[in-house]
Amino acid sequence: MSDHEDYIQAFSHFMRSGDNSRLSDFLTSEQSAVFLSIYRNGFYKACLSALKANFTSLTFILDETDFNQIATAYINLYPPSQATLVAYGMASSSTHAELEKIPSFPVFLLQLEGQEPPISIPWRALYDLALLDQTWISTLNKKNTQIVSLAQVQSMLEQGDDLSLIPFNLIESVSLVNTEFAAFSKWQRLKFHGEGIDAAHREEQNILFWQYEGEVQAKLLTSAEAHFYHAFLASASIGDALESAAQQGADLDISALFADLLNASLLKLEV
Repeated sequence: MSDHEDYIQAFSHFMRSGDNSRLSDFLTSEQSAVFLSIYRNGFYKACLSALKANFTSLTFILDETDFNQIATAYINLYPPSQATLVAYGMASSSTHAELEKIPSFPVFLLQLEGQEPPISIPWRALYDLALLDQTWISTLNKKNTQIVSLAQVQSMLEQGDDLSLIPFNLIESVSLVNTEFAAFSKWQRLKFHGEGIDAAHREEQNILFWQYEGEVQAKLLTSAEAHFYHAFLASASIGDALESAAQQGADLDISALFADLLNASLLKLEV
């Protein structure tokens, strides 16, 4: 068992550093050490491919050399800890303590603040773009249940039900992203059209993500809408969210908001 653990540590060191000296006791010839480089090259290629797939917008705003340099630094510090690379670099929803210690790739970009960015866009703006990429993928992979339809609500009204007493909640795929820079439209152009951007300006934005009929939807919110959704996600109560928005003096048309929630299939019934 000790030999096996020593080999795993030596092999891990080789994969991350390229130094095969610790593997000499486990190899039968120099040729074997050269052969192992194939595994190391494949390891980095697979990790880079996963990060490029998960953070598409960054591959359009950064040239390949810059992206690979940043991504390789992340791989060296935080190599994959799971058998699959599908979610590599993304924030973990696991409660496993070790996984929670591993920063996501967007958070890693924030850790680089203080260094000169590779382009004339701040690390924080790159973080915002990567965060939107991450949210898009996580939203796509979520499953919604008990979605409320307009017909159901009409039936409730016909039966005289008080809608304020109905246990409405937001569907499972809903998430709210706050960005420090005006990143939403830039992210859309990068991710879906491959168009470059040449500037970034500070402007806080709140973007709502959700899944509708198997496709990811995203909407830039007004400040009033953002306050409502923040409160709704925190309280899991549409009544509490509306009350909180009203106390803040948020300029919300409640009827129009409720119609928007139904039309976008954003509500579910708690059972």
